[in-house]
Amino acid sequence: MKRALHAVNTHRPENVTPYIEKIEGAPGGAAQFGWVREKTTAVWQGDVLYAPVRGGGAPVPLAVFHAWHSCESDGDHVHSLQHTAQGWRLGPEIAETETLGLRVRDHEVRLTFDVPKKYARFEDRASIERTQDSIPNFGLLRLSQDYTVRLLSCNGVPIAYKQAGGVIAFVPPTAKTFTLSLRYAGTVNNRNGDYILPGEASFNSYFLPNIARLPVTTTVTVTAPPGWKPIAQGEKKIEIKAAKGSITAIYRNDMPVCYQTIDAAPYTVTKRVVDGRTLSTYLLVNDTKFATACLDELERSMRWYSQNFVPYPYTHYEVVQTKGQFGGALEAYSFATFGPGTLPDTIAHELAHTWWGGVVPCAYTRSMWNEGFAEYSDDLLHRRLRKVERRRNTDLPDPRPRYGNSFAGVPLAAAHDTSDGRSESVGYGKGKLVMRVLEEQIGQEKMLNCLATFAKEHPHGEAAEWGEFAAIVSRVTGEDYGWFFRQWVSRAGLPTLHLANVTAKQNGDGWTVEGDVTQSPPRYRLKLPVHLETKGTSVDAVLEVSETDGTGTHFVLRTPSAPVQITLDPDFLIPLTTDDETTFTFMP
Repeated sequence: MKRALHAVNTHRPENVTPYIEKIEGAPGGAAQFGWVREKTTAVWQGDVLYAPVRGGGAPVPLAVFHAWHSCESDGDHVHSLQHTAQGWRLGPEIAETETLGLRVRDHEVRLTFDVPKKYARFEDRASIERTQDSIPNFGLLRLSQDYTVRLLSCNGVPIAYKQAGGVIAFVPPTAKTFTLSLRYAGTVNNRNGDYILPGEASFNSYFLPNIARLPVTTTVTVTAPPGWKPIAQGEKKIEIKAAKGSITAIYRNDMPVCYQTIDAAPYTVTKRVVDGRTLSTYLLVNDTKFATACLDELERSMRWYSQNFVPYPYTHYEVVQTKGQFGGALEAYSFATFGPGTLPDTIAHELAHTWWGGVVPCAYTRSMWNEGFAEYSDDLLHRRLRKVERRRNTDLPDPRPRYGNSFAGVPLAAAHDTSDGRSESVGYGKGKLVMRVLEEQIGQEKMLNCLATFAKEHPHGEAAEWGEFAAIVSRVTGEDYGWFFRQWVSRAGLPTLHLANVTAKQNGDGWTVEGDVTQSPPRYRLKLPVHLETKGTSVDAVLEVSETDGTGTHFVLRTPSAPVQITLDPDFLIPLTTDDETTFTFMP
């Protein structure tokens, strides 16, 4: 295990090959260890976990490669261990998406924490359902490795379990549904969320035991020091102030979601009631002007999203400020936590996650589709509010964005780790761009209809993926849009377009402009805007570019005035790898 761990930490799958058992029908050699290439986790730790099994038989040895992870990031990796004639070898991975036939449905969790010691204690009652007829020999719970489980029981009877890093193997009860009681605790002081500081605390990465990060409902009871205000997801049921000044609050979230956050600090609270909902800022500074700017942005965004998607599902929303080691901002559906430099600009994005991640959950184990949705929703909202749809005809037009090969490594369907640079770029950046391309393809009103239908009809409490939205687009438009998602979501990279063979001829009192739009493989099917600038009235057209025509798409444009310049995609609505072969300037 030590030698395998050293090989894993080289981040070169081929170095792990000597320690892998080749199993017929399983991915061969280094292919099953492609995850070690990722640099999100710089240094892995490794342990052997002896999973206890039903009936008291020999425990099952598992190799656990673990580290602390921010939420919406890569998780621990668990591989079987095979005893061979050549010694122990690493077998296939038990993927994080593998539930082993068990599903967590609800948590009743209590949190207390010690600020000077940076120490948190949790007591949790996890309601679990067996989703298959057979009873698994063992189950796997995943938890932040910060926490050590001290007790695991069912109905007061201890359950056999073992823990390595953030992975807990246990013997599941035989009942179809059962409740596990857990006590766990640990020091909380991480670099990007999950910290207890003298002036605030934030808990947001796997502080609840989960299986496959699937959506759950929660009841959270949190006790904060005197003068501090605790906040958690859902609706506040009660708040009690103890004789010594500590505050205990209980929140219930009946909307199943994949991620939870608990924050606490001596906040300055500013409130505003809008459309029957209480909007608030929880700031670490007393700044009325800043609070007003945040509430203005929150009010505009919530009203527009509620009108165009589905109504906002809670009675309140809080903008919560942190000054800790918190990169960016993080949604919690009934509130969001905003790190340094993110307010008020990212409010619309984080609020959009109430729909894309909350109403329609995302587990971040397969993709991060909802980040593209949130970025697009933010962009669409502000375009509609400003009534700006095109960037053309400005005095100083922007240059075409240079995407180059920035989206080449990972398809949207596989980008899932917000801490990985490639996945982040694709999930947020390309995701937003692809949604805008779809808007141009089907029209803005149909696009809004698709989004609203997605939010209304998604199965309650289940995580979504791109395929479900693709099916909705086809149904709402009445056309098969599978081709669109295959080329933009399942395929890495972007189109590469070129203008070729452009000519202009004067015919009597007018001009004819001809040319070809060629593509480098792989080719895309596109609705391609074309702008022909002339010395008189300019001409706009939309070309139906084929993905099957290797010779290019021919176009003919006619104009009464002499042509000056022809430009493909003049408003930069289609992300391209090219930036210098999409414009042709005619000689005088």
